[in-house]
Amino acid sequence: MKTQAIFEFTNCAVKNFDFMEPFSLKVNKGEICLVESDNDKFLSVFFQALATLIPLKGEFFFQGERIDLSDYTRLISLKRKIGFLGPSYALLSNRSLIENLQLMRLWEEDSLEISMDDDFIEKCNDAGIYEFLHSRPAGLSEEIQRGTFIVREFLKMPEIFLLETPYLFARGKIKHIFKKMLRAFYEKNIPVVYYSKTGFIPDFGITHIIKIKNNKIEKRPVL
Repeated sequence: MKTQAIFEFTNCAVKNFDFMEPFSLKVNKGEICLVESDNDKFLSVFFQALATLIPLKGEFFFQGERIDLSDYTRLISLKRKIGFLGPSYALLSNRSLIENLQLMRLWEEDSLEISMDDDFIEKCNDAGIYEFLHSRPAGLSEEIQRGTFIVREFLKMPEIFLLETPYLFARGKIKHIFKKMLRAFYEKNIPVVYYSKTGFIPDFGITHIIKIKNNKIEKRPVL
């Protein structure tokens, strides 16, 4: 049976980043891909292309459908299916945690409603943020803020999950829910693409390595 490709780039070039050669890459359902590079700049460009779908030359397919990268409305709907955790995210300082989660949901699903059901409460408790839901981020620790992003991605259940610097989330009180989220993605065959400078490997291992070297991108299975 043919493996379903979630992301597929064919002969693509990232706009304004001429140092990267056109690349082709396919990420299939259920794959856990570790990205390695000898240049942090390449990593940044690569994840920017995947997470934001910045204008590309070439062809891009999502779940087998060819996507017109000039169609901004279509790209917005696709971005809602891409999960992302990294150091660059920030919460709105003049909004409470629950308001931040509501605004994130507005972006993801065109709805401000968040069901305060058992699943939501359990995830908030696991992340240690439940008692702070009506507090603003300014007076809260970075761990609480990161826990809020974990809850957001866990509730979202994306089609593909991108992860930068996992060591920020795989420690302290949020470590448990972070690993629980990754395990849930793995069990639902949601592909994960990540890079780590600290040698982080999920409990269930990795299936592929994506190597960025000499301005080229290559993908190989882990034997």
